[in-house]
Amino acid sequence: MKVKKYNLLLIASLVWLIAGFNVLKIGVTTYSGYTTILNFGLSAVVFVLFWFMVFYKLTKKHTNRICAYTEEKQFFLNFFDVKSFITMIFMMSFGITARKINLFPDRFIAVFYTGLGTALFMAGLLFCLNYIKIKNKEGNNMAKKLMNSAIVYFSFAMAAGVFYREFSKMMGYNGVTVLKALHSHLLVLGMFLFILLAFACKLTNLAEQKLFKKFFVLYNISFPFMVIMMLVRGVLQVFSTEVTKGMNGMIAGFAGISHILMLVSFIMLLVSLKKSLTE
Repeated sequence: MKVKKYNLLLIASLVWLIAGFNVLKIGVTTYSGYTTILNFGLSAVVFVLFWFMVFYKLTKKHTNRICAYTEEKQFFLNFFDVKSFITMIFMMSFGITARKINLFPDRFIAVFYTGLGTALFMAGLLFCLNYIKIKNKEGNNMAKKLMNSAIVYFSFAMAAGVFYREFSKMMGYNGVTVLKALHSHLLVLGMFLFILLAFACKLTNLAEQKLFKKFFVLYNISFPFMVIMMLVRGVLQVFSTEVTKGMNGMIAGFAGISHILMLVSFIMLLVSLKKSLTE
């Protein structure tokens, strides 16, 4: 079966997201009883090492390879090359075997798999963002960018809903957490907002407003920033981790910064809308 070559980026995104989620699920499930600041820090180190030394380079390599194809239609498995498929099969086989024979202690599984799974998941997101970036270059109009953004936020909203349900179930947590609000935030402030703005661009000259273009950039920085802080807070709540006063203040501070940036971006949006309706 053949697909358009740029759709290979979406297939790669899906594969890496699924792989990352499964590895992350193993790590997070095993984390019960090992939720210390030291272990979280070690997981962060694992993530940084694998992201910058392995997966970021791989996503860049495969994106460039896919874009270099001269034929528009490609076999759907061409999102990877042979070497990458062999590496993936080896890593999966080794990981499954290691867990079956209890080769590593649970603490190592929790720390290592959580960092590795996060890096894998981020690679999937980067493939998706590369696809959107390329498609926007092909047709550089604001309405198309807004609809692409709506699709991305819809995908994240669905993933957030599944993550909230499955993660809470795995950890046996029945209380209310910030994770429950992620799904609705991404749908309302992400998907629905950008769908409405896409229609507004078609009906008015909103897309021509310079301030609106600045809003688009700032909002797509501040809103994901806010979502990440909600995710961090919600995960800590599910783990019932007692954070220090300093760390609690740091999380609250970052969340506050994201809300301030969103306030600024909404002011930009309202001013742009007013101008587009009066000109």
